[in-house]
Amino acid sequence: MISEPSDDALKEAKSYRSVCSLCHSIPFRDELIDDALASCSPYSFKTYGVSVRMDEYSLKMEEDIAVKYKITDYITLKKALRDHFRKRMSKQINGKFEEVRPEINIVFDFSGPFKVKIYERSYQVRLNYVKRSPDSRVNAMACPACNGRGCQECKHTGRANDGSFESFLIYDLPRLLNSTVPRLTWALKDMEGSTLSGNGYPVYLDFRSVYDRLRAPLMIPENPTPGITVVLSQSLGSTADMVRDFRITAKIELTLKVALTEDEIRMRAGNGELTVTGVEGKVWKKSVKIMKVKVMGDHAELFIEIDSGVNMYSWIGAKKAPDSKTVMPALFYEGEALLKRIEVLNVEDKPVKNQ
Repeated sequence: MISEPSDDALKEAKSYRSVCSLCHSIPFRDELIDDALASCSPYSFKTYGVSVRMDEYSLKMEEDIAVKYKITDYITLKKALRDHFRKRMSKQINGKFEEVRPEINIVFDFSGPFKVKIYERSYQVRLNYVKRSPDSRVNAMACPACNGRGCQECKHTGRANDGSFESFLIYDLPRLLNSTVPRLTWALKDMEGSTLSGNGYPVYLDFRSVYDRLRAPLMIPENPTPGITVVLSQSLGSTADMVRDFRITAKIELTLKVALTEDEIRMRAGNGELTVTGVEGKVWKKSVKIMKVKVMGDHAELFIEIDSGVNMYSWIGAKKAPDSKTVMPALFYEGEALLKRIEVLNVEDKPVKNQ
């Protein structure tokens, strides 16, 4: 059984060892670790991985030696170097080594002139936002330079820098986060078959590169553009989390056109269970709980907890939901109430189990 030599033995051997024609004495080159630490220092991360790339000549030499001496069970040079660098890095780097899907991967590349390469795992953020005013602009206009086709001026997004929420995400947010331009996915527009809808619904940001992953959600401003409020900013583990459910707490203000008491409104809401039917006949069980009702003459205020996937406009029945793709029982019949305002108070990042 071959044991690993001690650090003292390696230091002693270093003084008289000639350069190995196979490994080129890589394990004794401290500057390689220094280069790796310098390369990953701009990044903020919790997990990291270590990889090694070898040149074809060394790989062929190793294979020839194994064949010549009939060695069938051995640790490859690539794996030995990877384990060596991993051990050395663990003593000097902040973060936890992760074998599968680390946030950054540190690659010691010997396939040509030596270099350290840093590869980042894509980084997803979910932003739940609210339009505080009907005049607030969410989506950007088409880029006038390319008519929406994508060009260098619009960062190949096809969207104009026009002061809208979308243009903030494309043009301003990357400067704040020191990141690449994110790929945007709008829950209502781009996610066919998704059950995420209603005021407070999210936009998903997929970054190829973000330097400060730990603080990125905290660096996104609460009021990025006039009339738009970000009520929740949450980093996600992967793109699979983009369809994860959430719960919204909201205050709804209405003008009653018929006389209704607080108890009558509560009775109409029932036990809080709601059946939502999609356009293809798929059925979801959702929850809408009225936490508090206040009726003052013809003015009513409802404080509710509502699952994602329930369009509040459709559920109230006081206003036709724009482009609604679902069917559900309404709280008010047509003409009974006029919706004045919906204010999202909180978005709870807690998965809501669909029955």
